[in-house]
Amino acid sequence: MKLYTTQLVGNMYADFVQIVAGLCNVKVEEVLVVIGSEQDKKLQKSSALGQYPMLELENGTLLCDSLAIASFLARSSGNSSLLGSNDAEMAQVDQLMQFLREETTPIVRALQWYTFGHVQCTAEEYNFVQMQFKSNVKVINNYCQSQNLKQKKYLVGDNLTVSDVYLTLTQVEMQQALIDPNLKNSLEHFNVHFKNMTQNCAAFQKRMGAIKVGKKQLMPLFQ
Repeated sequence: MKLYTTQLVGNMYADFVQIVAGLCNVKVEEVLVVIGSEQDKKLQKSSALGQYPMLELENGTLLCDSLAIASFLARSSGNSSLLGSNDAEMAQVDQLMQFLREETTPIVRALQWYTFGHVQCTAEEYNFVQMQFKSNVKVINNYCQSQNLKQKKYLVGDNLTVSDVYLTLTQVEMQQALIDPNLKNSLEHFNVHFKNMTQNCAAFQKRMGAIKVGKKQLMPLFQ
């Protein structure tokens, strides 16, 4: 199988798919596609949705959306427990993934773009998004506390699921350089989960390398 993507470094969605593939012991070849190239045009024409990353199956079928691809890899390889071990757990994973994809990811993306200079912002705009992030990550920390993650390892049940992988990926750059140190230190329950995933999940380490939590917060250059 081939995973078509437009960016090999710093691509959270491709990282997510490849980590899940690693957890499933499935080899997926990663192919970089240049936007506007003949290869891109061909894939766009062949795919129903035209979104990257795309997974090409052995029969030529193209799947889009990182979660759909990850779910396919889990089910087709006999590792459906990555989606939850029973109906209740699957529902919990679904609700977490919806929250992380629809609420957390856009906020984190905005802070990344502002801080790394991809999008200019004013101090007021930056502070507004930081407040949104603070509220969002406190919800995550409270959820981790409710799941007693100082005693157990994972967000849902007793087994690792795709929600553990996705949550950790959303927070890598935040933990490295973009989060206020005082806020970071207050997230004791989330921090336990982040440390467990980045230090003890072999598939995560293989893809992402050694993740070092930073001590200082980078700030954007304001307009």
